[in-house]
Amino acid sequence: MSERGTRRQARRGRRTWLRCAALLAPAALVAAARAGGPLEAPAGDRALVEILSGIDYVPSRGTIDDVLGEAAPEDLIDIARGVEGGEDPGLRVRAYRALALYPSEETRAALRAAIAEHGAVAGGVDTLYLRAALGSLARVDGEAAVPDLGPLLGHPSRDVRAEAALALGETGAEAAVPILRARLPLESVAQVRLAIAEALRALEAD
Repeated sequence: MSERGTRRQARRGRRTWLRCAALLAPAALVAAARAGGPLEAPAGDRALVEILSGIDYVPSRGTIDDVLGEAAPEDLIDIARGVEGGEDPGLRVRAYRALALYPSEETRAALRAAIAEHGAVAGGVDTLYLRAALGSLARVDGEAAVPDLGPLLGHPSRDVRAEAALALGETGAEAAVPILRARLPLESVAQVRLAIAEALRALEAD
């Protein structure tokens, strides 16, 4: 690719990221991005840090589509992978969660790739990406996601194990019940046991 083409692609990537940031990040983060500044809150302002760290926030599909149009799934996958806009963890987590709104083979493949990549890491920010991908895969793939989710009940992170249990519950799959029941007597952490129990109640109520 020529130098001009490379610059054009970089500008397009920046524009794509800014559109996604406008949807997935609070206004203060977007303003910093447009100014070329870092995506972080001022040091010492705990309230602002908490507001800007709301990783569970996901806009509606209609809102995303209004801004990104048909390219929404592709752009969200790029954001989640860190291809566009750098490595801002909160933005990447929200992108993984937003992919639950776009069930497709491309989305399912991207989520499975994320689970394979981040599932091998015991802690750190990778577990945030992993947990977000687990929940989204459960929503977009249902029963077919059970083989991907089940093994993560044995992950070193209690948060990942709890998320995997809840995700299995969200699949609505009968095949998840024996997997959860087999894990319950082996699990010693109350947080995870509660998640398993909640998932079982959801599945057995159907």
